[in-house]
Amino acid sequence: MLATITSRMLTILFCIPLLAAAKPTNTWQIERVSVSSTGAQGNDFSVRPELSANGRYVAFVSMANNLVDQAPSAAISTYVRDRKDQTTRVASVDKAGVYLLA
Repeated sequence: MLATITSRMLTILFCIPLLAAAKPTNTWQIERVSVSSTGAQGNDFSVRPELSANGRYVAFVSMANNLVDQAPSAAISTYVRDRKDQTTRVASVDKAGVYLLA
Protein backbone atom coordinates (compact mmCIF):
# COMPACT_ATOMS: atom_id res chain seq x y z
CA MET A 1 0.00 0.00 0.00
CA LEU A 2 1.11 3.52 -0.72
CA ALA A 3 -0.20 6.55 1.11
CA THR A 4 -0.03 10.18 0.14
CA ILE A 5 -0.41 13.03 2.59
CA THR A 6 -1.85 16.34 1.45
CA SER A 7 -2.25 18.86 4.25
CA ARG A 8 -4.59 17.10 6.71
CA MET A 9 -5.84 14.42 4.35
CA LEU A 10 -4.50 10.92 4.02
CA THR A 11 -5.54 9.22 0.80
CA ILE A 12 -5.40 5.49 0.34
CA LEU A 13 -3.62 4.35 -2.79
CA PHE A 14 -3.13 0.68 -3.52
CA CYS A 15 -0.67 -1.00 -5.84
CA ILE A 16 -2.92 -3.87 -6.90
CA PRO A 17 -3.31 -6.30 -9.79
CA LEU A 18 -5.54 -5.23 -12.65
CA LEU A 19 -9.11 -6.50 -12.19
CA ALA A 20 -9.96 -7.10 -15.82
CA ALA A 21 -7.43 -9.89 -16.28
CA ALA A 22 -9.06 -13.30 -16.73
CA LYS A 23 -5.73 -15.03 -16.13
CA PRO A 24 -3.11 -14.35 -13.47
CA THR A 25 -1.07 -11.33 -14.43
CA ASN A 26 2.03 -9.54 -13.29
CA THR A 27 0.58 -6.19 -14.35
CA TRP A 28 0.06 -3.79 -11.45
CA GLN A 29 -1.42 -0.32 -11.18
CA ILE A 30 -1.72 2.35 -8.54
CA GLU A 31 -5.33 3.20 -7.77
CA ARG A 32 -6.91 5.69 -5.40
CA VAL A 33 -9.68 3.87 -3.53
CA SER A 34 -10.75 6.40 -0.90
CA VAL A 35 -13.12 8.14 -3.32
CA SER A 36 -16.88 8.50 -3.73
CA SER A 37 -18.89 6.68 -6.40
CA THR A 38 -18.54 9.81 -8.56
CA GLY A 39 -14.76 9.74 -8.14
CA ALA A 40 -14.47 12.66 -5.71
CA GLN A 41 -11.55 12.39 -3.31
CA GLY A 42 -12.50 12.16 0.36
CA ASN A 43 -12.42 15.48 2.22
CA ASP A 44 -10.73 14.04 5.32
CA PHE A 45 -8.38 11.21 6.20
CA SER A 46 -8.84 7.53 5.29
CA VAL A 47 -6.87 4.69 6.91
CA ARG A 48 -6.74 0.93 7.62
CA PRO A 49 -7.42 -0.43 4.11
CA GLU A 50 -8.19 -4.13 3.67
CA LEU A 51 -8.29 -5.79 0.24
CA SER A 52 -10.63 -8.72 -0.44
CA ALA A 53 -9.08 -12.01 -1.56
CA ASN A 54 -10.14 -11.50 -5.18
CA GLY A 55 -9.07 -7.84 -5.19
CA ARG A 56 -12.49 -6.50 -6.09
CA TYR A 57 -13.38 -4.84 -2.76
CA VAL A 58 -11.40 -2.53 -0.49
CA ALA A 59 -12.71 -1.71 2.98
CA PHE A 60 -11.33 1.32 4.80
CA VAL A 61 -12.09 3.68 7.67
CA SER A 62 -12.53 7.38 7.00
CA MET A 63 -13.53 10.67 8.59
CA ALA A 64 -14.53 11.99 5.15
CA ASN A 65 -18.18 12.99 4.94
CA ASN A 66 -18.37 13.29 1.15
CA LEU A 67 -17.87 9.64 0.15
CA VAL A 68 -21.59 8.77 0.24
CA ASP A 69 -24.81 10.80 0.32
CA GLN A 70 -25.96 11.80 3.80
CA ALA A 71 -22.77 10.68 5.51
CA PRO A 72 -22.52 11.83 9.12
CA SER A 73 -20.22 14.76 9.72
CA ALA A 74 -17.48 14.41 12.33
CA ALA A 75 -17.87 10.64 12.56
CA ILE A 76 -15.50 7.84 11.66
CA SER A 77 -17.22 5.42 9.28
CA THR A 78 -16.25 2.20 7.54
CA TYR A 79 -16.59 2.16 3.75
CA VAL A 80 -16.33 -0.47 1.03
CA ARG A 81 -15.09 0.43 -2.46
CA ASP A 82 -16.14 -1.92 -5.28
CA ARG A 83 -13.28 -1.60 -7.75
CA LYS A 84 -15.16 -3.36 -10.55
CA ASP A 85 -18.37 -1.29 -10.36
CA GLN A 86 -16.49 1.87 -9.24
CA THR A 87 -18.88 2.43 -6.32
CA THR A 88 -18.35 3.28 -2.66
CA ARG A 89 -20.84 2.49 0.07
CA VAL A 90 -20.85 2.92 3.80
CA ALA A 91 -20.57 -0.38 5.65
CA SER A 92 -21.03 0.91 9.19
CA VAL A 93 -24.82 1.17 9.22
CA ASP A 94 -27.44 -1.07 10.78
CA LYS A 95 -30.53 -2.48 9.01
CA ALA A 96 -32.46 0.70 9.73
CA GLY A 97 -29.74 2.81 8.09
CA VAL A 98 -28.44 4.22 11.38
CA TYR A 99 -24.70 4.94 11.30
CA LEU A 100 -22.57 2.93 13.70
CA LEU A 101 -19.22 3.93 15.14
CA ALA A 102 -16.24 2.37 13.36
